[in-house]
Amino acid sequence: MRDGIKEGVIEIIENKGKYIAYEKHYANPDDETTKLYSSWIDDVVNSTGKSLLKSIGVPFDYPKATDLIEKILMMATGRKDVVVLDFFAGSGTTGHAVLELNKDGGNRTFILCQLNEKTETTPNGIAYDVTTKRLKRIMTGECYDGSKDFKWIDDNKPYGGRLDVYEIAEVSNVNATKGQTPFDVIDETLYGKERFTSAREKIEWVCNNFFQTQMSVNHED
Repeated sequence: MRDGIKEGVIEIIENKGKYIAYEKHYANPDDETTKLYSSWIDDVVNSTGKSLLKSIGVPFDYPKATDLIEKILMMATGRKDVVVLDFFAGSGTTGHAVLELNKDGGNRTFILCQLNEKTETTPNGIAYDVTTKRLKRIMTGECYDGSKDFKWIDDNKPYGGRLDVYEIAEVSNVNATKGQTPFDVIDETLYGKERFTSAREKIEWVCNNFFQTQMSVNHED
């Protein structure tokens, strides 16, 4: 986006209090005064994300548009064999977008993570009542109970593929064990390493390999 703005092919325009990114097109490349604008971002954000989920039969407010995620994935990589990770899966739009992109013969796969938050419309949790249910239906053409009473399959062919669902029952983000530090909790053998003989070796290994999660470390010699 920054490169596009710098090169003059993208312009941010304020419209009724909203800022929209427009892609510039010129009727005559030699005459920059004849600008034509189009905003694919505006088009896909205002597309049929909510109506799509309604046709699949899962409840979710403000879902992202599949078209938008497809475009972002194509911007990020042009490869057909990537693994796409989404830590905030929501309604599962990222997985849906990957499946749609694979219509070009690609072998893209996805890993989705979603906190199973329970609401009035999702008594079993979002992960069960929305994310996995959506993917199950569009991949197989039926829900977990074998029902096919949703409109999406009337106009679409199931994508196929295998959907594996795993539940992490509980993950603690703190360690309350007396006398232990976060470094004691990290098991280096899970990463193919022999156990370190000193705390310094382990700290250096963590800092070198997990710098995005351990921004700074304080320790005593």
